Amino acid sequence: IDSVGNLGLPLRFRLFGFFLAFLLLIMAGVLAVLFATGIFNTRYKESYTFLESELNTISDNIYRDYSTVTVHAVELANRLSLNLERQLLENKVSPGNIQDHPEVLADILEGQLELLTSSLERTRSSGVLLILDATINPELEGAEHSRAGLFIKNMEPNIVSSTFSNFRFLRGPMSVARNHNLEVLPQWRMEFQVEHMECYAKTLDTAANKALPLSRLYYWSHEMSIANNTEAAMLCLVPLIDSKGHVFGVCGFEVSSMLFKLSYSPAYMTYHNIFCIFSPVEAGHMQVKN
Repeated sequence: IDSVGNLGLPLRFRLFGFFLAFLLLIMAGVLAVLFATGIFNTRYKESYTFLESELNTISDNIYRDYSTVTVHAVELANRLSLNLERQLLENKVSPGNIQDHPEVLADILEGQLELLTSSLERTRSSGVLLILDATINPELEGAEHSRAGLFIKNMEPNIVSSTFSNFRFLRGPMSVARNHNLEVLPQWRMEFQVEHMECYAKTLDTAANKALPLSRLYYWSHEMSIANNTEAAMLCLVPLIDSKGHVFGVCGFEVSSMLFKLSYSPAYMTYHNIFCIFSPVEAGHMQVKN
């Protein structure tokens, strides 16, 4: 007999259909049990635990390293304030009216180069800077936003674990670079343009208006560039204050975006299906730059 009943289906097809339905019923039961026991959430829970641990580790490392940079910046500000005040007094110039004597600024800055480079060598940062609240040529156009200073970059790409430094000259009088055989970066300018350096203005204003110890006057900037053609970075700035309380500049360290990536990128891991993005969130959307 090739068919059964009124449907006219071959018996072997009907039998195959019954077996298929029975198999699907068993698989549905097994899946229901697996879902009920949470076996499919195990991998997710492992990934979540791993990410949470990795995030805590990176956060702890950032807190530790940035705290260390801050301590070194405060120490540098103390030493620079004393050195600069002494140099200025030797030139019969008061830190309070430093802008009235632009002719001494280049020599004053050069006298602090050794302290800046030695501080950069022992600090986990990509650059060190000193900005005086004065300009070498107050007669130039835009001089109200131009400030004399020094900016030394450590360009060693493996700066996180390097045993030597590779300094480059980014801001300051060219005579300083020549006298000390420092290679000059293509982005070099003699002075800082502080018109859009919010961190510079905030550091000076806070120090001038609040009687706080130096250890509470440091300022970490958001990611920024000192010029359009320079690498983005975060700056830790501390005010320079003389013995009479006059604020006459700032100093500090830079943590470039490249150094940050080298320092805090997650290590190679076995979770190849995990993709991570660290980004600020505004209005429920990640702010990722191209």
